[in-house]
Amino acid sequence: MTSELRALLIAAVLAAGCADFSRGAAPDAAPDAGASDGGGGAGFAPVHALLLSGCQRCHQAGGEAGTTALVLTGDARADRDVVARLVDTSSPEASRLLSKMSGHGHTGGAVFNEGSPEYAAVLRWIQEGARP
Repeated sequence: MTSELRALLIAAVLAAGCADFSRGAAPDAAPDAGASDGGGGAGFAPVHALLLSGCQRCHQAGGEAGTTALVLTGDARADRDVVARLVDTSSPEASRLLSKMSGHGHTGGAVFNEGSPEYAAVLRWIQEGARP
């Protein structure tokens, strides 16, 4: 397991709960900027773990946000297809996913604040092409 994936999984565990709480990983859990899996990024798995821990409580069938564009099932392949509709790889910072999770136009408030390790991990995934 790469140090970046390990850090993201730790951050996901630490980011339990729903929106309206300031979240962030412990300082030593920040992703290692030099870490790489040799393929140009870690793919969707660490992002999926973050979304499940931070968003699925509300964004699931029958949940408070179960009728929105983001409904997570827990199945990585299906969830990636849903999440991919909310990202813009040609303009990553303008992606709807980042906007919503940082609280802009999101009824639940900020889930991952801009500048947090979680936000940075999702942004990096989009910048790297939102790989499966």
